[in-house]
Amino acid sequence: SADIAVACGAPVLIVGKAGIGDAVDSFNLCARYFEMQRVPVLGGIFNKVAPTGFYGIDNCRKYLRMYMAVSRPRQRVYGLIPQHEALAAMAAEETCGIAYKRPKDKPSAGPLTAADKQVLEAVAQLFRENVDMQAILADLKAALENPAEWLQVADALPVFGGDSAKK
Repeated sequence: SADIAVACGAPVLIVGKAGIGDAVDSFNLCARYFEMQRVPVLGGIFNKVAPTGFYGIDNCRKYLRMYMAVSRPRQRVYGLIPQHEALAAMAAEETCGIAYKRPKDKPSAGPLTAADKQVLEAVAQLFRENVDMQAILADLKAALENPAEWLQVADALPVFGGDSAKK
């Protein structure tokens, strides 16, 4: 949440959707919200990317990086996390906020199970193989030293239906 980032004085890293168009649109929606709160956005990691095909990892990497270079040169794509069978099986367990009812008493998370440990190892392995952690850490340091450089100010962007629409 932007409120937490503001309170902590922390830049954010957006974990985005797979694909190209939806990934860009979703990234921009989130990034704009953070930027309007003056929270620096480092860039993104795109999740659950297909291994092959037009929306496969190679094409997505190519087009997402091209988009960032042209439209958001300060932010970058730090990685694309491919779809993973074991993690996909867990997707059925994800809870939608609309259907979720907050329990009166918070249940204890309890100790990690063997299945929990397998999932954590799978995620850690995916990050080691697909995310440029050194670049994230270097950019985080730079954003903390000079946050204003990491903001894409909305005033500098063209306005839909601006002056040219009045002619």
